[in-house]
Amino acid sequence: MPMNQIKPDIAILHLSDLHFGPYLQGVSRNGEWSTFTAPHNFNLLIGMGIKIPGFFQKYGDRLIVVVTGDITTAAEPPAYEAVNNYLRDFPFVSSNVRVGLKLHQIRDRMYIVPGNHDIWLYGGLFTRWKRFTNRREEFLRYFPERLPNAYPRVINGISVTLYTIDTNRVRRWINPFNFTNVLGRGEVGDEQIAELLALHANLSGKKPKDTLQDFKYGSSLKIALMHHHLALPSDIPDSLEQKLLELDDAQAVLNLLSGIGVRLVLCGHQHFPYQISDLKANNNPGYSLFLSCAGSTTQLECDKNSFCVYEITDKHNGTYNLDVLLYTADAKSSNYFFEPQDIKTFVI
Repeated sequence: MPMNQIKPDIAILHLSDLHFGPYLQGVSRNGEWSTFTAPHNFNLLIGMGIKIPGFFQKYGDRLIVVVTGDITTAAEPPAYEAVNNYLRDFPFVSSNVRVGLKLHQIRDRMYIVPGNHDIWLYGGLFTRWKRFTNRREEFLRYFPERLPNAYPRVINGISVTLYTIDTNRVRRWINPFNFTNVLGRGEVGDEQIAELLALHANLSGKKPKDTLQDFKYGSSLKIALMHHHLALPSDIPDSLEQKLLELDDAQAVLNLLSGIGVRLVLCGHQHFPYQISDLKANNNPGYSLFLSCAGSTTQLECDKNSFCVYEITDKHNGTYNLDVLLYTADAKSSNYFFEPQDIKTFVI
């Protein structure tokens, strides 16, 4: 199927599950946890650096970049330093090699939420980084955006609202050292749901002059970003492994997002890409959300690494055309170049 020749109104580059270890793989494998939890693949970092600048040229100021968690493997301070530099800049990693995405060019259009690996274990018992026992604070040091949050934007004349959600707020009183979250389980929590409702009510009550010029919240395209998935494709078997990876309050979150009018939910966590085009909430069965998981961009040992690009075009009748472009690389076969695999077209 040929790519749409008309420029989309909005483009979203969706990365997830980079899993940076404390040192660049290929340079050193020494580190706190990287001996038993595989970090990122350095050659794939270079492959991304070759492919992604072309999206800046193609889409210009219509491009948004989202990263849906697990940017580190075990939230070590060196890992945060490395992934922050890689995403935002173009640093030297040796005397003559530079690698990075230079996203500082669009720093006001980049949105990052944490994954369970970015929070990791509480306390200093399991870490040699004794001064950095609260890994959530370490995430906020490099990515200080308040969570949850709602970001109103006007892109190419279209009002867009991006909701950022932390799916790692699992209950501590039944979760010693945060083991539940480390094993993969997630939760948004009643407190954060209330905050999201308050953000929605606040934006609903504001007049355009109180936000951005020409921004209209009621008719805006609402997009939610989170790490854990709300649902899985029907062909994924129910297993203990999948039980451990669930979002405990997925239905409550789905009810919330449906109620505030979210159309598109972008997530990670599963390490393989998939889309569910008609996700429905119990309290609003006549309304469908579109869920997309990007897979893992640079995690070592994946069957295939991937990221997604979404091209969105306003149909001017209250709906949007959504083209999902999947890019994959096969590091197991020593192919580190991300190439487009297919394009799927939906209406949301």
